[in-house]
Amino acid sequence: MEFMEIVKADAFWGLVGAVIGGAVSIIATVMQIKAQNKAQEKQKREQHDKTMTIIVRFIKNEVRHNYEVLEEVNKEFFPLEMIKNFTYDEFIQAFRSHYIKERFEFETDHYDKFKYEIAYMENRFANEIIDFYDMFEMIRSEDYREWSKEQFENFKETLVDLNFFIHSDYDHW
Repeated sequence: MEFMEIVKADAFWGLVGAVIGGAVSIIATVMQIKAQNKAQEKQKREQHDKTMTIIVRFIKNEVRHNYEVLEEVNKEFFPLEMIKNFTYDEFIQAFRSHYIKERFEFETDHYDKFKYEIAYMENRFANEIIDFYDMFEMIRSEDYREWSKEQFENFKETLVDLNFFIHSDYDHW
């Protein structure tokens, strides 16, 4: 009987050891999986940031070009800096007899190419970029003299953001 009790005790402790070893193995596996997931998430985030930085560079160049077109066309009538200081009534009066929307030839190739990726940017960046291109479209589609006061105020606000975008360093996402 003593022998059987020793065998049962050894079997019991062996089973306990196996359960503990299995539990430790499971915990170690879970920890390893979490570490791998964290590393993959970090790598994914870094890749996303690199992609967004490249997209912003392309968009920034296109926006800069479009801003230069805007400046060039407006220079014939009133410099943009002057227009920014106009009231709505002064603005409408200044452009009452001018049809100039056809002179604006804005580029949108990069925006068209990246607009779905822009949706995955941080809201602030995405909204600014969309506002810039909405403004370009509004300028191209409707003469100044036909703008509402709200459109004019939106134009002035967007120009401020556009200037900041062009002259600031967005490379550090």
